[in-house]
Amino acid sequence: MAILYSLVARGNVVLVEYANATGNFALVTRAILEKMPPQASPVPLKKSYQYDRQTFHFILVSGITYLCMTEQSFPRRLTFAFLEDVKSKFTGMFSDAVVQSAATFGLTNEFERVLKGQMDFYSKNPEADQFYPVKKQVDEIKHIMVESIDNLLDRSERIDLMVTKAAGMEETTYTFERDSGRLRFWEKVRRIRCWILTFTVIALIIIILVCVMVLYLTR
Repeated sequence: MAILYSLVARGNVVLVEYANATGNFALVTRAILEKMPPQASPVPLKKSYQYDRQTFHFILVSGITYLCMTEQSFPRRLTFAFLEDVKSKFTGMFSDAVVQSAATFGLTNEFERVLKGQMDFYSKNPEADQFYPVKKQVDEIKHIMVESIDNLLDRSERIDLMVTKAAGMEETTYTFERDSGRLRFWEKVRRIRCWILTFTVIALIIIILVCVMVLYLTR
């Protein structure tokens, strides 16, 4: 049993993510984020969505989503204790101004190791179940509904979820081959294209201005 994947997002902009498995779940989470309701309230919205043999859990508060994917059998009290812990550490590390201005994956360098550390702690450490946030969550978890992903995504939007554990490893040990790597690559390509287009426009404007000045001076 383990937490396989987690992220922090502003709206549908993923600020940081980490995974302990291979698969296309990063694509699935993008579809889920697109369906998140606009939520500026400081009162947290907490839900769980069953997706095949995995479950996606999230806390949405003040427009920021703390989301993770676990194996179906992973205790929900540990899951939401993990998300609360991540939320506490995230808000403690970053000001609202930083969070609101950060680009896609812009907080990876600072926070990825925190996601990894907390995922390992709540997945593998026997003491996690005695951790204060876990005890605090027990009664509250009873009121959080577990819904089918079909209640969130239309059938045409549903993606076949693929999650693969690394062969020959223990149950909670996984390899990470990031689907997010592709997303980061295309995000960089998009930025480079924007820069090239901007520089091209500026260069054309400068050329036009120089030509106009030359024509004016040679009259």
